Amino acid sequence: MKKSNVASTMRVLVWLVVAANFVPTNKACAQEAPRLTPRPYPTSSQVISQPLSNEKRAILEQLFLPQIPAQALKDRTKTLCPHALSRQEPVDESTKKGLAEVSAAITTELYFRREGEKTNLELGQFSLSVELTPSRVFLRHLSPRFPSDAAGFTASAAGLTARALRLEGKFGADILALVPPLRGCGVMSVALCPRRYTKNDELLRAPYVVEALRPLVTMKADGVLAPPPGSSGKVMASLLASEGIAIPHTWFLATSGSGTLSQATEFNTLRDAKNTTQPPLPVSTLPKHLAVESRVDFGREEGSVRTTSKRASIELSSFTLSQLSDLEVGTSELTVEGGQCYLLSTWSEEVI
Repeated sequence: MKKSNVASTMRVLVWLVVAANFVPTNKACAQEAPRLTPRPYPTSSQVISQPLSNEKRAILEQLFLPQIPAQALKDRTKTLCPHALSRQEPVDESTKKGLAEVSAAITTELYFRREGEKTNLELGQFSLSVELTPSRVFLRHLSPRFPSDAAGFTASAAGLTARALRLEGKFGADILALVPPLRGCGVMSVALCPRRYTKNDELLRAPYVVEALRPLVTMKADGVLAPPPGSSGKVMASLLASEGIAIPHTWFLATSGSGTLSQATEFNTLRDAKNTTQPPLPVSTLPKHLAVESRVDFGREEGSVRTTSKRASIELSSFTLSQLSDLEVGTSELTVEGGQCYLLSTWSEEVI
């Protein structure tokens, strides 16, 4: 091989080695990983509630059919049972020594009124207290027919069929409650049907409609943070709610500085019927939905680095119940007239 060709080949090899080991130092050429910046702290106590999706509501309504389709049970397991749990990545590691406890729940009081003219032996209005948890439903008629029923009733959710419970009110102000098979699911519901008992073992439609609801909330936000040595941090505990829900005027508490920081706030709506801090909210259109949220933010003065929160939501909607024959209610088998019923649902969303 000629010397000129050898020299040329050597120069090419040198350039290839140099190119393979070249690391650009020009920032315009190098691709840096995106840097996260602290997020804003809450600036308002109001959040926007969201309704159930039409898909979820349609699945719920099928769980009250005399024979629940197998597909509806599969859809329930896939769509209604998973719990909404998500993780928000922290901006950095400065808040890893932070502990938060958040809780939020809503008990609902529904107000019924009689449509049309009432007789002297009928109630013009009455209310019903409903508490939904992942395993059971607690119901209390606030104008019970019998004093022994004033403490209310608990019904556990079954696995494959709806369970029925009859709440007897004074002068025919009765409610049939149907608890769908949602035990342990992320969405819990109960169907409430105004139905009166007749001596023919029938439950016929009663002329009562929901005119208002009163949310009774339980909320708590508690956080403890130990910032890294030589640095300062901030803890903010806040209580948030959708429009119409009364919460304290001082809806957040915050602490900044070095060393161990802690802050906590909580709120419970008084259950006293004479309490006016949370008035009933009119139900003009359905569905109607509400939400409350407890939240803890860890960060610095310039913004939040990590957030932990829990939001509880409720929704009241209506649907048409199919006629039910030989429905087991207590120790009796009754025929239930089809027609309008109310569906009260609750679900939660957690951010860790």
